[in-house]
Parts: sequence; structure tokens; C-alpha cells
Amino acid sequence: MQISVNGKNIELNFGIRFVKELNEKFHITLDSGKRIGSGLEETVPMLFTGDILALEDILQAAAWGAENRPSQEELEDYLDSVEDIEALFDEVLGELKNQNATRKKTLALVADLEERAKAEATLKKTQKILKSSTKK
Repeated sequence: MQISVNGKNIELNFGIRFVKELNEKFHITLDSGKRIGSGLEETVPMLFTGDILALEDILQAAAWGAENRPSQEELEDYLDSVEDIEALFDEVLGELKNQNATRKKTLALVADLEERAKAEATLKKTQKILKSSTKK
């Protein structure tokens, strides 16, 4: 996947190095001092809410190998100027679903989010039914 920032084409790579880059920013440190990366767990769910900062973090990590890696400010200006930001969110999510290093975890996170959404919808319907039956 490529993006164009300030007229420079930036090649994005969502492989193992991407996961390492994301885990550098997002991790849990255990009492023993061991760090467990949580980059995908922290950012993928946020893509579904339209969190622009999560998208920025993902793009910055995916640009790890770019010869002309954009600065944070350049990336923020780029995101402010994207005409169809929803399409960019979808394209990034598509990449995460298809790359070897991210596919399994991303698909599991997506499935979990979908399951939670269904459970929440069912709970709301049940609450609505209970409210209407108690009014009678």
C-alpha cells in the first residue's frame, strides 16, 4: 500500500517489522519486567470507531522502511487533507486482514468486535422488551 505525503510516495509495509514498531509504542510490562506487545489489540478496535490517532499510529509504524518516512507533523497534515478518510480506514483494515504478520490476530479482533456488537444489540432489545412489559 502506498500513500502520498507532501508529494512523496510512501510505501507502507504491514509485515513483522510493522508489528514490532507498533508494539514498541503499545505494550504491557509485567511485574517481572517482561514486555508483551499489544499494538494490534490497542489500534485495530479503534479503527472501527474512526479514531484518527490510531490510524496515524498505524501509518507511522507501517512506514518503518520508507526512504522518506514522514514526520508526525507531515502525517497529521496528510490525514487532515485526505478527501475520503473512511476509504483510508477501510484500506488499512483490509491490509491488516490480508498480511501474513497481521491477518490471524486482526481477524480474531474483528470477530470479537462483531460478537460484542451482536451481544450488545441483543441486550438492548431485551432491555426494551422488559421495560415495555413492566409498564403494562
